[in-house]
Amino acid sequence: MPVGATYLFTELDFPKIENVSSLGFGMYHSDSIAISINDNGHILGQYSVVATAQVTPTAAIPYAENGSFIFRNDEFDRVLQNRTVFGGILPTKFVSEATSINNYDVVSINYSSFYPYQPSSVGTGINDAGSIVGGNESFHAYLQGIQAIGVSPQTQDINNLNQTSYNSGGHGFITNGATTKQIDYPGSTTTTIYGINDVGQIVGTYTDVKGTHGFVDTRGEFAQLTLPDGSDVTPYAINNLGQVVGSFQNSSGTHGFLANQVTAPGQNTISLHVSEDTWAYHPHAQFVVLVDGKQVGGVQSVTANHSAGQTQEVILPVNFTNAHEVEVKFLNDQYGGPNQDVNLYVDSLVFNGVTHTGSQANADSSVAVFDGSGLQLFRNGSAVFNVAQSTLSLKVSGDAYQGDAQFLVMVDGRTVGGVQTAHASHAQGQSETITLLGDFNGAQQVTVQFINDRWDGTPDTDRNLYVDSVSLNGQTVKGSEASVPAGFGQTIDSAELWTNSSAVFHLNDLHNGTLVA
Repeated sequence: MPVGATYLFTELDFPKIENVSSLGFGMYHSDSIAISINDNGHILGQYSVVATAQVTPTAAIPYAENGSFIFRNDEFDRVLQNRTVFGGILPTKFVSEATSINNYDVVSINYSSFYPYQPSSVGTGINDAGSIVGGNESFHAYLQGIQAIGVSPQTQDINNLNQTSYNSGGHGFITNGATTKQIDYPGSTTTTIYGINDVGQIVGTYTDVKGTHGFVDTRGEFAQLTLPDGSDVTPYAINNLGQVVGSFQNSSGTHGFLANQVTAPGQNTISLHVSEDTWAYHPHAQFVVLVDGKQVGGVQSVTANHSAGQTQEVILPVNFTNAHEVEVKFLNDQYGGPNQDVNLYVDSLVFNGVTHTGSQANADSSVAVFDGSGLQLFRNGSAVFNVAQSTLSLKVSGDAYQGDAQFLVMVDGRTVGGVQTAHASHAQGQSETITLLGDFNGAQQVTVQFINDRWDGTPDTDRNLYVDSVSLNGQTVKGSEASVPAGFGQTIDSAELWTNSSAVFHLNDLHNGTLVA
């Protein structure tokens, strides 16, 4: 269904061509469109210029130029220039225009012979693997001089998952070759889609009784793109940060735009401190954030260098407070050998004013490793933070031998918080409290699993774990009331684990105020 969204628009117009204006032409008019944007914020566009020079009272020389540009680092770079006309002589050769840019700044080019100027294939797309798709049957797409293979009629864009967008019969479609999904703006008579990013956001236009409008589709939630002083708002592309580029018209002509979604007043935020590993000429680490399974914002890119001790803060708006889980999903792992690795580090997450360290997240050991108080995702996968306000505390100690005792905590069979370490010395009468936050309401049992037992034959060469108690929201189950497998430990004053095994604390009656063994 359509939803409200606030976008900040920036107008993009190719600057006036000085060598043309210096000739004293009597008329100068230019149009621009922004047609593609990559995750580095580099924008590809197209422009056209029409001018005349009054040389006598009855004679004028026409001038026309069309071309393409890249806008990056606040500067316009002309990448193609063609269709220059002097003295009314039209070009006879084929001309070209750039149509899409990927994250490596590789540009796809459409060769055509259309005149006068018009974008002949505004939907042509290229992904990071160099796969190219085309928007109509009357052109050939080229990548660095090599004709693309498998150019599909009517196809508009392709993302890095090899999903493509196309239109047919007044409807938009997304396909991966095996399955196809129809896209229609609610209440529209026709829908046309153009760009698609890696997280399934789609941009396009729709027509209803009031006219034609631009929109952004975020997995079935539609937001209209409107400008108070512009018409014919047409979004052509969206990157993985959710930035949209396109064109609009007003009384002075056609203009390009960049649209960034902004936080609406009164919304809450999620704050993440993150860093990355990457290497030269490869993309930065990217991730998305989901709250209770629903994505918040677009794809985020990390630029802070972990090995240099850098971190960056990513702030995202959320419109609800009673969340249970926040998931940080790493998207673009790459490995090229030693010191050639793209990794994501999550140091902390702040939600509703509560800070959760990376070590408190839940993550599968096949994709993540705990890095001090933070978490490293070394493969594509997720770190899940339990952000509900239940508090689980464990009072523990250990016998250290060539390292401290380590353990996992599971609530109803689900691992919470990663690997924990008991630093306190049981022999010296010490204990320490491990506190975990999460959605533990209604939990039935807590399992403490000892994972790094070591014994070299004597009491002094033995590593053991002791769990004195487990507390949930201030109510406590003693270690002596836990269940420990016979022969693997005992429950006298605490739950003692002598070898790799588990102590189970039953909580099924705890919520009623009764402690059970």
